[in-house]
Amino acid sequence: MPAAVREAGGECVECAITSTRAHVRDTKKVGGPVVTVTGSAWGVFLQALKRG
Repeated sequence: MPAAVREAGGECVECAITSTRAHVRDTKKVGGPVVTVTGSAWGVFLQALKRG
């Protein structure tokens, strides 16, 4: 298990970024639900993460 995964308690998501959308899913539930947001909403989310 990679260190980043251990530090996150084994909780990881996978992100697929297109020109207009970001699709996010649980890496342990590949066939499970996917959260899809607009590119602009994804950018706002990433900026909030950077700010803490």
